[in-house]
Amino acid sequence: MTITSELRDDGIRVVTMEHPPVNALTVQGWFDVAAALDEASADMDTKVVILRAEGRGFNAGVDIKEMQHTSGFDALIGANKGCYAAFKAVYECSVPVIAAVNGFCVGGGVGLVGNADCIVASDDAYFG
Repeated sequence: MTITSELRDDGIRVVTMEHPPVNALTVQGWFDVAAALDEASADMDTKVVILRAEGRGFNAGVDIKEMQHTSGFDALIGANKGCYAAFKAVYECSVPVIAAVNGFCVGGGVGLVGNADCIVASDDAYFG
């Protein structure tokens, strides 16, 4: 799983989620999204953030497989805290956040785009 953040010369920061096959994020992945947005918010050279994903869809929410392979409730509680941190980071970002949605956007993905300043969706976008 990879969350990358690239600041282009024109001040556009591109934050990309890539966790095949469906971009369902692990607990750490949600915190990584939050960290990338917090970094963008604090960087005076960042003028706007584009939040996007590689692969078949934008985001399928939390990684249920991680929860199935974790004893107790640590993964569930961690996912809730991670989602909160990511949603908050999008909402409170000091620059506009544009969610570029391709394919499906379900579960926690809806929380990400719901807190963005602007949503640009491809023709095949589905918000479940």
